[in-house]
Amino acid sequence: MFFVIGINQGQKDLNYSAVIRCGSCGSYSRVQLFVVYSQLLLFFIPTIRWGKRYYVKMACCGSVYELAREKGKQIENGMTADITPDDLVLVQGGRQASVIYCNNCGRELDRAYSFCPYCGEKI
Repeated sequence: MFFVIGINQGQKDLNYSAVIRCGSCGSYSRVQLFVVYSQLLLFFIPTIRWGKRYYVKMACCGSVYELAREKGKQIENGMTADITPDDLVLVQGGRQASVIYCNNCGRELDRAYSFCPYCGEKI
């Protein structure tokens, strides 16, 4: 008799719909929330999961943030929870770190601007 045992990484997308301001590029964006974990496979069937970590990926620039574990658990269990900037820690910066967006008109701007050249709003 023999056993087939293995360990691998799993990922699961969580159903969460919200618009959050990105700390990397400054724009408001929809987010993708997912959980990453290790799992023990017994005969190719996942049996035990451990080491859950929750991540938020921003749609605007692709920045990835680690979400506070408590908030991640609440959302995974179907409870309503708002994600605040205090709950996020930057893991990977996005592709447009030198670009920001106007809060009024949403146009892409360089970080050197103090006022939006399109609508005149103070940044």
